[in-house]
Amino acid sequence: VDAAVQSLVSLRRRRNALTHTCRLPFEIHAFIFQCLASECPPGLSHRPSGREQISMLGWITVTHVCWSWRQVALDALELWQKITFSIGPAWTDMMIARVHQRPISV
Repeated sequence: VDAAVQSLVSLRRRRNALTHTCRLPFEIHAFIFQCLASECPPGLSHRPSGREQISMLGWITVTHVCWSWRQVALDALELWQKITFSIGPAWTDMMIARVHQRPISV
């Protein structure tokens, strides 16, 4: 069963890699995510102009879209430099761990 699940995950990753958004360069994805991070920081839950409510995770929800978006968001260290305490100590610790030794903003 585990082998079948892993095969399915692998096939889905390959299929997603063919989409237009996944073929964008890392730098463009990272820039788009930085723009999103400035508009939807973690810890804010609001309803912008009649749309659905934004998650408390804010821009971090892009890591839930697909494997390639997750990898870009995790590897773009500048996204993690603005540390927030409003979504809990576990998230704060994770953000600090992700920036490695880069400057942070609290």
